[in-house]
Amino acid sequence: MITETDAPVSEVQRQEAQRLNALRTLEILDSEAEPEFDQVTRLAADVFDAPMAAISLIDAIRQWFKSSVGLSVCETPREQAFCDYTICRDEVMVVLDATKDPRFANNPMVLGEAHIRFYAGAPIRFGEVLVGSLCVIDTEPRAEFSARDRARLTTLAATVSSLMTLRKDAQMQKSIVRRCNENQKKLEMMEAVAGVGYWHVDLENQTVEWSQGVYRIHGLTPQIFHPDLTNALECYHPDDRQRVSDCVKAAAYRGEGYSFEARLIRADGDIRTVFSQGSVECDEAGQPLSLFGVLQDVTGRKSIAA
Repeated sequence: MITETDAPVSEVQRQEAQRLNALRTLEILDSEAEPEFDQVTRLAADVFDAPMAAISLIDAIRQWFKSSVGLSVCETPREQAFCDYTICRDEVMVVLDATKDPRFANNPMVLGEAHIRFYAGAPIRFGEVLVGSLCVIDTEPRAEFSARDRARLTTLAATVSSLMTLRKDAQMQKSIVRRCNENQKKLEMMEAVAGVGYWHVDLENQTVEWSQGVYRIHGLTPQIFHPDLTNALECYHPDDRQRVSDCVKAAAYRGEGYSFEARLIRADGDIRTVFSQGSVECDEAGQPLSLFGVLQDVTGRKSIAA
C-alpha cells in the first residue's frame, strides 16, 4: 500500500516547492515600493504603449505586485493570475484577446473592472527558479506581439531578475554588518568583565590595533591615543620595557610566540600587572606577517597570591 508520504513527488510539485523557497529567500513579498523596480515597470508600459504593467510574484495562494502601473490593487487570488501560467514555462506568454482564450474568458480580471484583453508576460527568475513575471496589459485586444517585442520584454524581465539578486545581496551584506556589530559588542562586554583586551600588529605596515579592552587596561581611549610600536612599548615600566621589547622582536624576526608578565603604567599613573600572550601569522614562506594576542590585567590576582 502506497501512502501519501510514499507517493513520488511530481515535477510540478518540485518546481512549486523550489519557487516558494526562492521567494522566502528573497524576502521580497509585501515589501515597500522601491524606485528601481518602479522605473522598469513604467518603462515597460511606455515601450509597449500599455495602460497597465506589473512586476508580479506568485506565492502559494496569491499574485502580489512588487510594482505596477495602472492597476488599482496590490494583489489578486492566484487563480485569477495570468502570470500563474507564465511561470510554468521559460518563455514569453502572449494572450492577444483574453475573451477568446478558454483559460481566461471567464476570469474576473477579464469580466470585471480591470477589463483585461491583451496580456504579455516574461518570466522573472531568481537563480534558476521562475518566481514571477514582468507583464504588460491592455484593455483592448491586439493583433500581434512580434518576436522583437518578445525579445524586448524578455530583456526588461532579465533586468528585474538582476535587481532582485542585487537586492538580496544587499540584504545579506547588511545582515553580515549587523552580526559583526553584535559580535563586536559581545566581545567588548566579555573584555570588560574578564579584564582582557585583544591587539594586532601589522609588521609590514608597522601599525598597531587595540580593542576597547586594551584601551581600558591602559586607561586610554582611541580618541586621545593612537598606538604604534614605540609608544605602546613606552607604556611599560622602565624596568620591564627591555624584556617586553625582546619578546616582540623575537616574534617579529623569528616567528616565535611568547607570553610574559610585566608592569604597565596607566595614563593616570597607576601601575598594573598585566599578562600578555602573543602569536605570529606567517606567509607561505614562513615569514612573519603580523602579531596578535591578548592582554589581561592580573593585578588583582597577583595581590591575592601575595
